[in-house]
Amino acid sequence: MNSMKYYLTEVEKSTFKGVVQKNLQAKRDIIKFMVVNGSCTLSHLSDQLNMSIPTVTKLVAQLQADGIVVDNGKNETSGGRRPNLYGLAESTIYFVGVDVKHRSINFALTDLNNKVIDMKREKRFELVNTPECLEEIIGLINEYVENLPLDKEKIMGVGISLPGRINSASGYSYYYFNWTRKPLSEFLGEQIGFQVLIENETRASCYAEYQSGNWEGVKNAIYFYLSYGLAVGISIDGKLYYGKSGFAGELGHTPMYDNEILCQCGKKGCLETEVSGLALERQMRERLKEGHSSLLSEQYNQGEQITMKDILNAAAQDDVLSIELIEQMGEKAGRAIATLINIFNPELLIIGGRISKAGDYFLLPAKSAVNKHSLSLVNKDSEFVVSRLGDEAELIGVAMLIRKRILEI
Repeated sequence: MNSMKYYLTEVEKSTFKGVVQKNLQAKRDIIKFMVVNGSCTLSHLSDQLNMSIPTVTKLVAQLQADGIVVDNGKNETSGGRRPNLYGLAESTIYFVGVDVKHRSINFALTDLNNKVIDMKREKRFELVNTPECLEEIIGLINEYVENLPLDKEKIMGVGISLPGRINSASGYSYYYFNWTRKPLSEFLGEQIGFQVLIENETRASCYAEYQSGNWEGVKNAIYFYLSYGLAVGISIDGKLYYGKSGFAGELGHTPMYDNEILCQCGKKGCLETEVSGLALERQMRERLKEGHSSLLSEQYNQGEQITMKDILNAAAQDDVLSIELIEQMGEKAGRAIATLINIFNPELLIIGGRISKAGDYFLLPAKSAVNKHSLSLVNKDSEFVVSRLGDEAELIGVAMLIRKRILEI
């Protein structure tokens, strides 16, 4: 077994006793400290982990021999003898992220420091709630892992983001693939041979954005995720908020409209029936059916499917109808965002998901509605920004979350 994998997953299961087990645990503590804090000196390790300098020196030397720790050279100091810095070897272990969208599936490989080593984007795919679709997902994951040019023993786990309601702690999915007796994460783990974490796409995006978006000093943030569906990720005091059952953030299923439109959740009049990628596609089809002109008219008349991506591309080409629909959605979204600001008073409101690619066509009416419908005393404290990670947020987020789960940090 890969040495790093052993220390992180097997040490607590070992049958060793006494000093040997104590040293194994101490090595694990050193590894985890370096994961969180980066390179450090032996004296710093000694102080922070409450170990003697000789013990730390011996254990770090053994970790170097295992290829887990490397000497990063001298520490820059103002004077005197400069101590060496020790850190983790970048190529020791890896994590796989899988982002399952409605019409595509994406893959990424990240290292111990959350650096993206490989990414495979936008593989065509149709998400449907069937055993055949689940088998296809498993096959595509196995294919991606098999084609990676590295020792598979170095892969610690796989994080998978999915739409719908998911309890990441228990591993159950309650919308897609919810017929397995075992938790979906456990079932998938057996099929692909790695520890698996499943997470809702919105929370995965929120976590990635908050952790790597360079929002220094921000403790409370709302991630407004608008793609085919609508939900929010909530970060309170720097931690994801899940709620009791893991389903917090289902803003899209708030009853907002008396429109008799059936939502994916089975109820009528949800916010998502007017503010979502699926709503945008429906509204475009309705307008084209009524005879409105668009760059997408020919595509519609030929019976071809019109997707959210098509509408966003048309808007980028100054298609008047596409822009009009996006602006209307922006205004409706702004009302919902105003409600969130009034309730949570966040420091940061991040707009993410594919609709954010519409730029000012969406953002300007959304900001206008926020200013109009939220309390000025509250919204003046909230910075309103677009996701810095874009479409990669879900993918990076689940890779970061499986890393967090395995390393217990």
